[in-house]
Amino acid sequence: MLQIRINDQIYEVPEGITIKEACKIAGVYIPSLCYHADVPSGGICGLCVVKVDGSALAYSCMTKVRPGLIISTTDKEVLEKQQKHFDQFMDVSHPPPGPDIEEVMNYLFPKKTIRIRQAEKANAISFYPEKCIECQICIRMCGDVVDIGALDDPTVSLKGGKCISCGQCTLTCSTNSLTETSSIPKVLSHLVSKEAKFLLVDPEVLVSTNDSFSSDGLVGQLCIEKVVGAARKLGFKYVFDNRYSNDLISLEMTHELLDRIDSKGVLPLINSNCPALVNFIEKSNKDLIPNLSSIKPPAHILARAIRRFVASGKKEKPDSVFIVHLTGCVAAKDQVKRMQLTKDIDEAITVREFVEMINMFGIDWNSVSDSEFDQPFTGVSGASSLMATSGGLTTSILRNIHERFNGNVNLTPEMYSFVPKLETNLSMETIKIGSKELNIAICNGIASFSQLISSPEMIQNIHFVEVMTCQGGCINGGGLPKLKTRKLAEPRIKRIKEIDIASIQMLSAESNGTYIDMNIKLPLFKHGEGLSTHYEPQERANNQNKKKLLVGIPMVMYGSNKGKSTRYARLVASFLHYSSSSMNSVTLDVMKKRRTAIFIISTFGNGCFPQNAAKFYQLLTTTKEDISSVEYAILGIGDSNKGPTYCAAALKLDEQLKKMGAKPIMDLVKLNSSDPDGGDATYADWSQKLSEVLGTGKPRIGMAFLNKLQKIEDKTVHEKPSRPIGFEIAEIIEKQIVSPPDFHPRLTKITIKLPEGLTYEVGDHVAILPCNDVEVAESVISALQYAKSDVFNINSGDAIIPAKVTVMQLFTQYLDLNGPPTTSLYQTFYNSAMNDDAKKAIEPLLKEESPERMEYDKTHNTGEVIKELAKNSKPSLDALVSCISHITPRLYSAASSPETQPDTVDIYANEVIFDDGKRYGLCTHFLVKKEHVKVAIAFRRGKFKYPRDIESPIIMFALGTGFSPMIPLIVHRQQLLSEGKKIGPAFLVFGSKYRGSFAGLIMKIEGFKKDGLINETFYAHSRDDNKMHIQDILKKYPSKFWELWQEPKTCVFYCGPERGIPDELKDILLEITIAEGWLSREEAMAYNSRHDWHIEGI
Repeated sequence: MLQIRINDQIYEVPEGITIKEACKIAGVYIPSLCYHADVPSGGICGLCVVKVDGSALAYSCMTKVRPGLIISTTDKEVLEKQQKHFDQFMDVSHPPPGPDIEEVMNYLFPKKTIRIRQAEKANAISFYPEKCIECQICIRMCGDVVDIGALDDPTVSLKGGKCISCGQCTLTCSTNSLTETSSIPKVLSHLVSKEAKFLLVDPEVLVSTNDSFSSDGLVGQLCIEKVVGAARKLGFKYVFDNRYSNDLISLEMTHELLDRIDSKGVLPLINSNCPALVNFIEKSNKDLIPNLSSIKPPAHILARAIRRFVASGKKEKPDSVFIVHLTGCVAAKDQVKRMQLTKDIDEAITVREFVEMINMFGIDWNSVSDSEFDQPFTGVSGASSLMATSGGLTTSILRNIHERFNGNVNLTPEMYSFVPKLETNLSMETIKIGSKELNIAICNGIASFSQLISSPEMIQNIHFVEVMTCQGGCINGGGLPKLKTRKLAEPRIKRIKEIDIASIQMLSAESNGTYIDMNIKLPLFKHGEGLSTHYEPQERANNQNKKKLLVGIPMVMYGSNKGKSTRYARLVASFLHYSSSSMNSVTLDVMKKRRTAIFIISTFGNGCFPQNAAKFYQLLTTTKEDISSVEYAILGIGDSNKGPTYCAAALKLDEQLKKMGAKPIMDLVKLNSSDPDGGDATYADWSQKLSEVLGTGKPRIGMAFLNKLQKIEDKTVHEKPSRPIGFEIAEIIEKQIVSPPDFHPRLTKITIKLPEGLTYEVGDHVAILPCNDVEVAESVISALQYAKSDVFNINSGDAIIPAKVTVMQLFTQYLDLNGPPTTSLYQTFYNSAMNDDAKKAIEPLLKEESPERMEYDKTHNTGEVIKELAKNSKPSLDALVSCISHITPRLYSAASSPETQPDTVDIYANEVIFDDGKRYGLCTHFLVKKEHVKVAIAFRRGKFKYPRDIESPIIMFALGTGFSPMIPLIVHRQQLLSEGKKIGPAFLVFGSKYRGSFAGLIMKIEGFKKDGLINETFYAHSRDDNKMHIQDILKKYPSKFWELWQEPKTCVFYCGPERGIPDELKDILLEITIAEGWLSREEAMAYNSRHDWHIEGI
């Protein structure tokens, strides 16, 4: 073995290996695309270049190590050379996909974008922030095209916000960051069961599924028999045509419309067969709920018929029926969860999910045998297909009315036909049939419906309104195969029209008030029999009250090209405690009710309005409405280098608002985006003045609240400091280093004595609020020339800081001086600089990705930055408290059980030391220092709970300190045994880099095994001689683990890195299930889904 130095750390490595191999042993990543361990190195790609001995560059794959060699992989010159070699080696416009290439690109060209919107899984739509590239196409689709704006405010969830689940955002998302919430796992688990599986197929499915398999790019090919055949191959026993129920709701809605007209009921009647429309009305226009048709959605009517009549006719038990709705509508996933409809359909899947299942099962679409729909429900009209297009339902209803008054005389497919459009469109017609004169409106898209209902004059004489949320209708549904543009969906419309024209039966089948299947003459329903439902507001009472209270609250609107205006608008909206909206999504009526309007608007091109503001400005210039009751403020954003077009849109807006009588509450401010800080200082100054004019809460600078602190005289705070909100003060009574003396980082077991009344449960997390070192806090306060004994009243919005604190308490307990500096911190010192030279010195640090900033951040934490910049800049305490990151609680797994230690709790802390050897992890440093005995502590509920069935086998995977939450589980097993109870077997797989680092823990584990609390133990150490990972243990002993895994009750407890490893373990267990259980992949997936997984991250 010989010693070398890699990135200032000393390592011992074997003689005769290359630098690349040595770095792999040390855990240091070096990019490469031409290297393979089994093939002689060639130095082809040049990506593995490193700096040796401080000057020379060398290929690490070809250079052998020698004693005392100094290696740097992080040098700026190394990275530049690697990036250059990558461009030369990958001489293509777009690198091919692959995990190795992706890993190299992430290393060489890291992205720092922060996703404000959190990961979410709603009934219909899921958001995965790690896939989001912040292109904002989804925001513009939702706000500017669909006219909902549910994605405008990233802090509002999909569930609780304005989202109507139409799924149009998923059609435009190129990375699948936004996608329909998958129902595939649930459907797969039922496909392998003994239940009778029924599939209900919507008409748009029949003209879109082939789009995913077409080798020549043809769109809209009719594929009825293929769809049915593929469904049967997937395991669906019965496949029914949902067009029958389209006919049925057309007839029921015809009855309902005529009844309302004759009885002078609530008009206009609005269709209810579009679930996204129903969501829109229930969320945003609840006054229109009585106008909605009371008829159930088509698929739910058919599902109820299957459960009531058909299942028994097919000799299937109604309680063993599993019904899936195959549709192009993402909102149908919301629909199946409705309280009123929950007993009808079990799951809804989109066409994209159907295609994914076909590919998952390895089914060759082109070789699928044609098959026909099952009977009954096969006798359908041509109009039932038309209902997949905008205007199709209206056509079907008008045909029914024609038949009632005129019989079938002169009825042709062209009569009452409307040409569906693939863009927002409002069509209003007056149709005379017999003695009836009907005023109808067809709204293609929610935006046109909003236009209609915002004008009382337009809607007051309308009898029937048909709304399709997706432009063009269901043939452009959010769950269909993605097209480059919705205009490419024209062939789907054409194919639907051809089905109607070719159909022998033009009308829905009705005979003496009974609905029948024309093919088999089977009476199936009676008019009105169990076909109705009801709708209700989705808002809870507190949300309804909140809307009432919005009258008079300032409205924040933006017009944005690249997102800067949107970002500022969100910051302003945050201190008004409401959300922002694109200008196009706001009506003048709403603006007048809110009375105060805040506009933040960019200028596009040669003095034009951004796309999401142009419609609003056009409305202002064409309306004669009086808005003299409105007050406003404008922040214009532009580039001063553009000359006369600088902030032109803001100036035009200001001029037009004044012309219409609106009154400015402050002068228009121009923000120059070409300023060194991008205009952030201008925004900070403007937002501060705005908050003072409005008399509202605190604005934000960067992403932090601007806090107001008030100095007070209160000596009691010195004598008896307030504890952090939500925390108790406990005492560290014992610290024991459990790793060998020569192993680093050190692992320390810490025992904390709990204050009276504080209790915990098995599986809980221990929340520790650490402190900065006292000497560090004092040096920072001294540099700022603050008095550490001063007392302030603070209303920070922070959930932890108490109302009264001293300066010393702030800088010791609450402000993170050890963490990385924020852009807001540099901005604050820039704004407070004493002279131009000081400003120029800070300017390069204002941009996160500048080389100067990246290099400076490597060697300076927040406290060090403050001490350096405070020499020439003296910011206020208010601003510093706002822009310094606050100390947040660190979570540790409780490594003891309350059954044996009710008054104390154990945790394990692995001391964190960064690469430079000088910087450290704040909390572990705080915990292991001997002089610290008091600690702020709270408990948080964890995910680890012992199985209710105590005989369930358990498999534990623990990585390093991830063993901590396993200890209470094992101690609980000891308690159960002492009570004479029978418990299931337990396996433990423990992994770490080096066995020696956790020698004390391993002795404890073996003690548990000796006492019979663990049946089998397995160890994997990735840096020791065996070089094993916990995944390798599963692969090495498949039969052993199958002994436990073959029991469906087996529970898995995993604690380690949350990403990657759990999925790999699941994949390996899937292969074990296939091999040991003699199951197909689909059967194994269904079987494995029954096992419970409990995953904790470290």
